Amino acid sequence: MSTEKESKSASWVNDIIKMSPKYLIAFMLFSGVSLLLGNSQLGISLGLKESIDEYKVYLGIVFLASSCFLISHFIHWLYSIFKFKIDNKVRNKEMINRLKNLNDYEKQILRAFIFDNQRSVQLQINDGTVAELVLLRILFRSTSISNRGMTFSYNLNPVARDYLTKNQNLLSDPIERAF
Repeated sequence: MSTEKESKSASWVNDIIKMSPKYLIAFMLFSGVSLLLGNSQLGISLGLKESIDEYKVYLGIVFLASSCFLISHFIHWLYSIFKFKIDNKVRNKEMINRLKNLNDYEKQILRAFIFDNQRSVQLQINDGTVAELVLLRILFRSTSISNRGMTFSYNLNPVARDYLTKNQNLLSDPIERAF
């Protein structure tokens, strides 16, 4: 019996913790305004002073709890934004470092995007090099429907396109660089 009661109490606490910020704002505003009305002439005029005085402790608890939960939602939101930006910057740096060290087959794949100015290139999905370029976010598959069997359309990541356009020498053959 006690475990059932504990699970029910934990359930409603969990529900409050997972509550959407829009509801928390409503609770915070309602309890905050109610607390302010209890001591004002408007609260007395509306006849709310007695009921607000009776439930002042609960309104204060609701106000503090909803305010704390809203602050924690805001901090979590800021954290996720900063984490996304930092992760994106790290991935782009890794991508650019990898673009500086391409093998000949990878250069051949990427030349069509830069030198032929193609936006989409047909590549085999079962090609390990293409899969590695997708994993490194250099390429991405632009369609989910194949053109012919295992051939799909791939596009070049805009960051990789900008970098390779500015540094076209990275895609040239070693023989071409010597002359």
